[in-house]
Amino acid sequence: MVNCLKNLEKIKAFLDKFRNSLEKIKSSSKAFIGVSCHQNADPDALGSAIALKELLENLNPQVSVEIFADSINNPASYLKDYTDTKVTTEPLEKNLDLLFIVDANNLVQLGSMSPLVELAEETVIIDHHEPHSQTPKITDYFIILEELSSTSEIIYQLFKMLGVKISPKSAFALIAGIIFDTRRFSFASSNTFSIVSDLILSGVNYDDALSLFVSEMDISEKIARLKASQRTKIKRINDLLLVTSEVSTYEASAARALIDLGADVAIIIADKGKNEVRASSRANPKMKKIQGFSLGKIMEKAGEKFQGGGGGHILAAGFKGKGDPKEIMKEITEKIEKIIKNSQKNA
Repeated sequence: MVNCLKNLEKIKAFLDKFRNSLEKIKSSSKAFIGVSCHQNADPDALGSAIALKELLENLNPQVSVEIFADSINNPASYLKDYTDTKVTTEPLEKNLDLLFIVDANNLVQLGSMSPLVELAEETVIIDHHEPHSQTPKITDYFIILEELSSTSEIIYQLFKMLGVKISPKSAFALIAGIIFDTRRFSFASSNTFSIVSDLILSGVNYDDALSLFVSEMDISEKIARLKASQRTKIKRINDLLLVTSEVSTYEASAARALIDLGADVAIIIADKGKNEVRASSRANPKMKKIQGFSLGKIMEKAGEKFQGGGGGHILAAGFKGKGDPKEIMKEITEKIEKIIKNSQKNA
């Protein structure tokens, strides 16, 4: 209950600044707003962007709103097609009156869309990941509610608090985002179910939303998962299993697969060539009990050390940087091992 009240207070404070931003551009007949997702945008990022675009156009009909992402994953691609949404994947050279970043809070996560921040008169972040040290430097104001399971839930609250009726299309997009980020409600709160119930009443066919995630897995993704399982290295830290592996692509999917196989923490490294290394990490929900454990913070620190960036949640995070993949993996795993041992020592 306390967290809910705190979140409402944060949203109210955010809305005051949000209204001021829209008022600033009302006098312009050609105001241009961008909504940017993170690279390899998932349904939560794209669903949030689709609904936010509708909200902005309702609040200020004279603005032009465009959605940006340098790439989107397969489920998001299905969502894009289902909702007939246009997503710009090429970097823009045109100035923006206002830029919203959804489901991300640092430049590395934006990929090729990071220059949009420099082109925008004002930048706003709406996110549910752990705050990043870079966040205050790249935005004029932001709202980050890390207690929520998806950014889609924040966008829903904005519709409600602003008194704007949500269309079936945007309701569908938000439900898809929630289903994806909660892993079909594995990480959902009672409030999440209330939100989904309300969105369904907006005219959404829930089965259609669920069908976005039951399509046959791409064969390349299957191969990546199987290779990751073949190459695993397992380290036992008392009663916990830290599992590492490497693939060339689909690192996030491979990390999820290793958790499903029994790992408590899974780290996947992907050497992308041209001195670019990516890592994806996932953890079992019981890792929340480990004092000081946060994959988001661990990946952020790795990004700072290896000329890149990283961040995410306590139980899911990513990294992109430069260097020797083995050194990067060593840095990440040693930090995880130290945190686990310190926590168990102090227990």
